[in-house]
Amino acid sequence: MIRIKQYFLLYSCNEWKAFSSMRLVGVSMDLNVIYIMVGSKIKTGDMLYQSDNKKESWEIFQRDYRLGEVELDQLKYGFVDIYEEYSVSSREFSEEFFESEIVQKTLME
Repeated sequence: MIRIKQYFLLYSCNEWKAFSSMRLVGVSMDLNVIYIMVGSKIKTGDMLYQSDNKKESWEIFQRDYRLGEVELDQLKYGFVDIYEEYSVSSREFSEEFFESEIVQKTLME
């Protein structure tokens, strides 16, 4: 597996994380930047973390961050997805885009 880049995508969403409710809030290749974005949203009350209380959410998030134990799946009204970009020569890429080798050759002619 040849992974070129990994992107973290932060979405705001409803309580049930319904796909139709997701709105892209931020993207970064740096997980710490995502933590800052998430922390900012928690601090303003736009997202919650392991609690339904804004202040408590912020305190728990700070504690977990300092301990290196942030669990992004514990976000409420927020969701972090990971997108991995692969090389066109990787097996994963050719499995998803099975005509990619032929298309690449044709485009390069």
